[in-house]
Amino acid sequence: MPYHGSSRTCCLACGPTHALALSLCLALCLALWAWRSQAFWDALSPVTQKQLLYELAGTEKVDPLLLAAIIKSEAATVKQIDGLQALMKGSNDATNDKIGSLMSRLDRGEGVWRGSSDTRTERRLDLGSTLGIAGLAVSIIAVVMVVISHLAPAPAPSPAIVTPTVPTQPR
Repeated sequence: MPYHGSSRTCCLACGPTHALALSLCLALCLALWAWRSQAFWDALSPVTQKQLLYELAGTEKVDPLLLAAIIKSEAATVKQIDGLQALMKGSNDATNDKIGSLMSRLDRGEGVWRGSSDTRTERRLDLGSTLGIAGLAVSIIAVVMVVISHLAPAPAPSPAIVTPTVPTQPR
């Protein structure tokens, strides 16, 4: 490419190709500088307190990356628990609203007549009532038998069978 004079006008005069090449070169230099910079890697790292993490890993004789993974997992678990608590609170509030609505309907007397007719049942066939009536009948029969046995005259004692003895003569 021909050189057109001063460096200030070169990129403008030659068109967008020189500007694009210069931009790519500048971006590459910045990327290489960032790659070598510790600040770049600290920004990408999920661990914010590296010094404390390495101290804990050294005292407990654990890999620092394992310790960082456990901390991250616990943080995610706490976040999930908080989400479940919020969900349960919402469900609890909705249930309490429904209960409140039903209680207000009962206080106003809605559904009283229909509810009493729907819950009416036949009591003649109830097992408890049947057993109670059977027990009452048995006890009445027992009382009648006791009364009859006390009111009836006692039978006359039957005569004892006496065998006659013949006096024996001495021999």
